[in-house]
Amino acid sequence: MVRYNDIVRKSFFVFLLLYVFNSFGKHRGPQLQPTGLLVTNNAIALSQSDFDSGSYRIQESGYYYLTEDIIFAPIPASEASRTDKPDVGWFTALSIECDNVVFDLNTKTLETSQDFIDTHSFKVFSMIELNNSPFPHFLFAYPGETEIKTAKNVLITNGTLGRSPHHGIHGNGNVNVRIDNLIIRDFEVAGVSLNGLKSGEMRHLDISGIEHEVPFTGLLAVINMALVELNKLKDGGDVNAQPYITALEIMANDPAQNGSDHPSATHDGNAYGLFLNRTVDVGPLPLHCTDATTNCVIIEDVTVCNMKSKVIETIHIQDNNGITLKGERFGVMRWADAYPDGTFAPNALLKAQTYAVNENHPELLPEGFANNILSDSPDETTFLSQVKPGFVGDFAGHTDKGVFGIRVDCGHGVYIKNCRVFGLENIGDKGHLLSDIPAGENYDFDQIRYTGNDVYGVSLTACHNCSVVDTSVFECSSTNGNVNGVSVINESSVNDFINCLSNDHVAFLDNPSSVVNPSSHVYGFIVDNTANSNEFTNCQAQLLESPRYCYGFSIEGSRANLFNSCTAFDNKATSSLTLTSEKRAIGFQLLGTEGTECRECQAINMYCSGETDATAESQSIAAGFSIDKSDSSNDTYTIITDCQANSNNGGAGKGYGMYAKNAQYMTITNNGFANNRSDGSFGFGYGMAITEADGSFIIRNIAHGNHTNFAVSYTDPGKVIPLIYGSYCALASMERLKEGVNISLMR
Repeated sequence: MVRYNDIVRKSFFVFLLLYVFNSFGKHRGPQLQPTGLLVTNNAIALSQSDFDSGSYRIQESGYYYLTEDIIFAPIPASEASRTDKPDVGWFTALSIECDNVVFDLNTKTLETSQDFIDTHSFKVFSMIELNNSPFPHFLFAYPGETEIKTAKNVLITNGTLGRSPHHGIHGNGNVNVRIDNLIIRDFEVAGVSLNGLKSGEMRHLDISGIEHEVPFTGLLAVINMALVELNKLKDGGDVNAQPYITALEIMANDPAQNGSDHPSATHDGNAYGLFLNRTVDVGPLPLHCTDATTNCVIIEDVTVCNMKSKVIETIHIQDNNGITLKGERFGVMRWADAYPDGTFAPNALLKAQTYAVNENHPELLPEGFANNILSDSPDETTFLSQVKPGFVGDFAGHTDKGVFGIRVDCGHGVYIKNCRVFGLENIGDKGHLLSDIPAGENYDFDQIRYTGNDVYGVSLTACHNCSVVDTSVFECSSTNGNVNGVSVINESSVNDFINCLSNDHVAFLDNPSSVVNPSSHVYGFIVDNTANSNEFTNCQAQLLESPRYCYGFSIEGSRANLFNSCTAFDNKATSSLTLTSEKRAIGFQLLGTEGTECRECQAINMYCSGETDATAESQSIAAGFSIDKSDSSNDTYTIITDCQANSNNGGAGKGYGMYAKNAQYMTITNNGFANNRSDGSFGFGYGMAITEADGSFIIRNIAHGNHTNFAVSYTDPGKVIPLIYGSYCALASMERLKEGVNISLMR
């Protein structure tokens, strides 16, 4: 539908000039303006009638704009004229399948109807899709397509993308995508999700979460996909498929079995405001990336807010090699479908999935599995010998990871500036234990921590040479998981964070003895798992609260990370349970790091409160700086200089300005530690307490107003003795010095 290529090019250029001009200025947000830029004869106008038959497909370059608000709710009579409707239903309202396209919403709204939400059980859907298929390899593509078409040089601007059962904007492998001046709201999974994006700009976006009624969980999608596959077999002449279809249709129409009992206005899986990934997101957060999969992207003046999810864990059926058994094309085989009422009696869904897979790909099932499940009297002992339960996943086979504001995986040269993330909430139930599921007693293996209840404000995973500037994350919460304000993990290196705030987060789970559902941790900033050579300047972590573990900045297992003028303030661990396990409220935590530097940083008012029945063995710790070994290595070559750690209160435990243990070759200079204390009978307050700090250099530190200003112990004279000199006590002399210490003092 190209009308005049020269006009299109000029129009695109005009739009880009306005785009750049409007990009300046802080917190501007979307500014929607009627187009008024083009002669309508040279552009393609889209109205409601263009969407009544199904997805509108842009297959030729041009300038497209809306003339009115669009509600995507295809009319069956109009759909009948289309031959390109996928067998699982429409996967988008508008697909861009070519290069050089401007899509101008012209201040209008594009969204689905609530009725479409209620009836489109297969939730793979985007308001705008930047391909001719939602997945690579033509999975759920338009019928008859033989080549994946990937949009390049695209501008989407100037309007609102509303109610969607999955995404606002989605794409795979796109190049040079600009998304500007949009309100994206009322989606279930992601506002923007782009896999493998190379070169892009996202500016002036307001992204917010679900507002509509969510009538069912993803279970109904799994049921209906099984029905699609069974009907394909039937239509191909399989006379044995009908009994499975009949039984499954009963389940599909039963609210007690099809997932209709889901709380309104919450999603049942992982949720993202803005997500840049290397590929389709299925497994856990990537541990590393070997290529620059997502690169050269600017994210500026973006707000992500008010996202709420209740992630539901689905226990998978796995073979004995740990591979999840899946239905044909979509959906996992669920443990609950083998034990629908707590006893072994495979239900209609498991039988249907097994039959379809066995007819199409029997090699994907354990030997004898199908014969047993599909028999008139399935045998539990045989079943248990063939499979095992798999945890931390959802109905579609994704790893449960939680709620994310801005998530970037495998990013290179991604620039995030002047963004705000707030109001993220995860209310998911605790993860399952082996003892929670039928027949769990037949297995004995170590479970991992359940991650589906976590929250991330800004997350960089396996990212390099990225910057986050003038960005705030605040008011995030989790009922049963961790809150990570800003997360930099898994070989993320050489990234800069400047003027960033992580503020007012809270988590609620107090469960200290559990491995699967341990007590919630709240992190203002977390740098973990070989995330090296990152720099943080003028960043703040404040007003954080968790029952048992609260950290302003946590650095673990990483090297050469630098913190300049960063502040942790007023962070609290507030459990009132009997202390079977100690609590931690820490400004800067260093665990097994190498070469971490903190310069001109402050840690003020870390606080443990609400304790009962504290003992000498269960003392909590509130510390400005805590330096210790990790599970695998000591902390080495740490530099703490020109820092302040004041007014840290351990409650019934211990309060420290600085606490260092199992740390080697530290340099601690020109720091101040004041008014660190505790309130309990077992507690102590220390300006600086150091144990087993081999080869460390500690000079010109000032401590005053603490219960104990300096405490240094050393028990192995065969190792290098730390040098401690030029350390001043303004209000008290050196106290509580332990035996075996070689100390030289100069006052």
